[in-house]
Amino acid sequence: MTGGGGGVRKRSEASMLGISTSGMNRYDLLFGVVTSEALFRFGALDVSNGFEGDRRDKIIRTYIRNAYTYHLSEIFYTVVNEYTDWDRTVMHPINTRDAAIAALGKFQNNCECATFIVTLFLAASRQHK
Repeated sequence: MTGGGGGVRKRSEASMLGISTSGMNRYDLLFGVVTSEALFRFGALDVSNGFEGDRRDKIIRTYIRNAYTYHLSEIFYTVVNEYTDWDRTVMHPINTRDAAIAALGKFQNNCECATFIVTLFLAASRQHK
């Protein structure tokens, strides 16, 4: 785009994304990004008390069975291995809950999608002055 005086003016991130910037500076702005996206899928009892490994296994198996077609056992064992704290000999139900939430959050939102969303938040926040 050319501006007055014949110089080149760079388009703002907001205009490229189609975000209107009129009136943006009237209010304070706060964006929030969480790491446990799957927490809302659990009931109040599970959130407050946690759950044991058997329940975690059932939840993860069900999700994998619904989301994938092949290599279900391999995927399940890989997830459980990755999200088990091997330094603890006995897992507290709250820690088991947290590990299951982390695993489901990774499955439900791939990293590219989450990065894109955070990038949009940052672009909008830069325009909010």
